[in-house]
Amino acid sequence: MSAAGQNGGLTPMLRQYHRIKSQHPEAILLFRLGDFYEMFFDDAKIASKILDITLTSRNKNDPNPVPLCGVPYHSVEPYIAKLLQSGKKVAICEQMEDPKLTKGMVKREVVRVITPGVVADGLGLEAKSHNFLACVAELKDRIGLAIADISTALFQAGELDSRELLLEELLRAEPREILLPQALASDELFVKRLMGQLPTVVITPSQDFELATINLEGLENGRDLISNQPAGSLAAAGALSYLGSTQKGRIGHITTVRPLAESAVMRLDESTKRNLELVRNMHNGEREGSLLEVMDRTVTAAGARKLKRWLLYPLIDPERIRARYDALEGIIEGGSLLRELPSILGRIYDVERIIGRIFAGTANARDLIALKGSLEAAAEIRAKLTSMPAEGRPAMLADLSERIDSSDDLIHMMGQRLVDDPPHSVREGGMIRAGFSPELDEMRDLMAHGKDYIARLEAKERQATGIGSLKVRYNKVFGYYLEVTHAHRDKVPNHYLRKQTLVNAERYITPELKEYEEKVLGAQERSRALEYEIFSQLRDTLSKNASRLLGTADALATLDVLVSLSLVAVENDYARPKVDDNQVIDIRDGRHPVVERQNFTERFVPNDVLLDDGQNMLLMITGPNMAGKSTAMRQTALIVLMAQM
Repeated sequence: MSAAGQNGGLTPMLRQYHRIKSQHPEAILLFRLGDFYEMFFDDAKIASKILDITLTSRNKNDPNPVPLCGVPYHSVEPYIAKLLQSGKKVAICEQMEDPKLTKGMVKREVVRVITPGVVADGLGLEAKSHNFLACVAELKDRIGLAIADISTALFQAGELDSRELLLEELLRAEPREILLPQALASDELFVKRLMGQLPTVVITPSQDFELATINLEGLENGRDLISNQPAGSLAAAGALSYLGSTQKGRIGHITTVRPLAESAVMRLDESTKRNLELVRNMHNGEREGSLLEVMDRTVTAAGARKLKRWLLYPLIDPERIRARYDALEGIIEGGSLLRELPSILGRIYDVERIIGRIFAGTANARDLIALKGSLEAAAEIRAKLTSMPAEGRPAMLADLSERIDSSDDLIHMMGQRLVDDPPHSVREGGMIRAGFSPELDEMRDLMAHGKDYIARLEAKERQATGIGSLKVRYNKVFGYYLEVTHAHRDKVPNHYLRKQTLVNAERYITPELKEYEEKVLGAQERSRALEYEIFSQLRDTLSKNASRLLGTADALATLDVLVSLSLVAVENDYARPKVDDNQVIDIRDGRHPVVERQNFTERFVPNDVLLDDGQNMLLMITGPNMAGKSTAMRQTALIVLMAQM
């Protein structure tokens, strides 16, 4: 039975649950109760099966017991990831007040909604792939498409001429969730083809985004998109609106909308991507045996994601292609660069996704220490690039060195506040370095030396009263008290206040002891609250610097790709191609980059290919089965793609 069906006889807490659930009917509501997230009614029935946890019930003896299941709040991430993998949306409902300080019902509200296409933190995200949300808008004869990864702040939008091109672009991006307008969602053939290729994608009905384009005006390139691509701007506005509603407005790290770049790259349709085995093999769909596996020597997650996009979107501008090759040449011939850069890059964490977690409010102190270490490594890389002779430094490497922010202020700020090895939780203390906050240090001193103080106080009171058996004790009911046996009660000073009479003794308190009790008993709670406040201020400061941090992250990812391609070129003895605008493909001693790496007993025999718009416009390949005809054809295509990426 649903919550609505029982609303009349529900407890105040369950009525609160029902009210919040009614605002998010499409999502599994994780309702915070103390140390657990609870799910009730139909949500509990659905989630218990997906998560393989026990379904129980609240008020078991009632005629209509309430179905219930729950998971611990401190280890909820794997459960959320499992719900997302099954295509469910999850609404996180938190306690907005401290239950210890609240009389009556604790205020609760949904702080974020997580959907398969909107995952801001590490909830099952694949490190080497983007987690895209796609939004489609149709306006007259134009189709708008926006693609966003909130975990990395990548946001692109543009227009396409047909639904066929839209399908190709969606299959290339492989989004986890697509916002489709009603007309397109009703196109059974389109949806069938889409779901046939992307069986795990979730289709969500889109809204009317006409008024939402105002959200684009504050973004870099936003006004150009509105002026020149109205359908694209509607799609972008729709994506922003959806992201904003699920994240409760915490999307400030998305500052730029980039073009889909349809005209600047080679368009690869799905059959080309599949048959050339660019990112996965045709045998079992795995990465092994693909061109991507051969080309990928990246050591950062962001670099791996960028390499995949370079491979799927080869350039068609010879000048930009040559700029990349100049950079590769600079790295290969740059003395120690090729030897030293991989190890330094290997110290860099996924800065893009750390920034995403900072904006989502889920980044912990370990994330910030990882960010600090990454920025320190980035500073070393910047120094190595800038130390290259200016006259011989390729333009692309010079640009990357400029884009890597030194971030000395942020490194100092994090190092000054955070311990080197902080705990996972941000609510339990132990994050903030000693010496940063005198107030925090005083509280810690109270907690650390409380027993010493009690011992000194006990000795002082014994000496002052002459009662050698006087004791200072503590229990949860009365707190701290002085205990004196009846044999010595005539020695008790007037300023002792009687608290309790026992058979053999009297218990007293003094103003000094009461003051100390209030300080000590509240010290741990106050210190934890103060640590969280200091941490939250640091996290807010970092969020205000998201633009420069993301710029650094993007530059480091690009450098990682360039280093990866340089290593692959050296190890496999690849040659730099001459790329221009003529109509000639002239390959000498060409090799299939994937096949030659297989463990065959005989060596791969290189071969030549000459194609042009004159005498060699069409070539006929003959030979018996298994002679390598298709290998030669695919090899030619792969070499061209490699030359242009």
